[in-house]
Amino acid sequence: DISADKLYNEIWKDETFLITDEFLEFPGGGDSLTAFIKKHLRACTLQKKEWAKEQKDDSLYVGLNNDFEQSETNSVWVNFDVSKTGKLSNFSVNSYFSLNEECNNEALRVAKLMPDWKPGTIKGIPVNTTHFIEIEFN
Repeated sequence: DISADKLYNEIWKDETFLITDEFLEFPGGGDSLTAFIKKHLRACTLQKKEWAKEQKDDSLYVGLNNDFEQSETNSVWVNFDVSKTGKLSNFSVNSYFSLNEECNNEALRVAKLMPDWKPGTIKGIPVNTTHFIEIEFN
């Protein structure tokens, strides 16, 4: 038996998780996140960057995307961390799922406006997590 306090403070304190028992959440849920993005998102020029598979990238998603073919979607994936208190940090655009500098910067701007999230939990203990959202441009 190990106490929740000891588990977090001694074992998990510096860990960041991808998967949790209870998933992290934008305040109000997915529909609220969609409404938030629509409210704050400005238009950008939908010119895609030149696709380059050989691009060196240490992203978490590189291994998953070695055989990825660029899709025809008009979206940018923004990666970020959610602390055990719900604070957001470490925003970046996933280079495999991006458009161009203008759209990428706009997606980052909107993501950085988001309020604190409900953190993910493991065994009922809030933990640091890493997450991404897809921001679609019309």
